[in-house]
This record gives sequence, C-alpha cells and structure tokens, in this order.
Amino acid sequence: MEWKWIDATYPESTQIVDFYHVKEHLCAFAKLHFLDQEQRTMWKQQMSDVMLSQGLNPVIAALRAMPEQQGSHQKRKELLRVPKQE
Repeated sequence: MEWKWIDATYPESTQIVDFYHVKEHLCAFAKLHFLDQEQRTMWKQQMSDVMLSQGLNPVIAALRAMPEQQGSHQKRKELLRVPKQE
C-alpha cells in the first residue's frame, strides 16, 4: 500500500511506522550495501539508536546521503518511500 494513496484517501489518518518493521528493512538494506560485517553491524546499530532517539527523519536523511551501489539501489529506493515525520 502506498503512503501517498493513504494520504489522499484518508487525509486525517495517522500513519504509524513501527521500529521493528523499519529495522527489519534497514537490516535487509545493510546486508546488500555493506560487504564488511563489522561495518554493517555498526551502521545498523547507529541507525537503530538514531531512530529511537530522534525519529525516522534522520534515518531517511542518512539513506539519501549514502552513495548508491548497484546491489542495494532497489532496497534503498523502497526505504525512501516512507513519509516524513512531522
């Protein structure tokens, strides 16, 4: 289901993104993006900490700032479809 469709169809709705679901997708992205397991583990922990302490927007900004890589490009694109927090 697309976030924009929900916004258009139910403009007064509150959309909830749960931590564990997002982390699952971040882990899948990290597995594709970081070949080095230590680097991958550090990035996942950093993004989890940021998400818990600052919300989703800084995680989205970090994903946007990352260099594109062929193996992780599609997953990154999927992750960037989430709406910004207000």
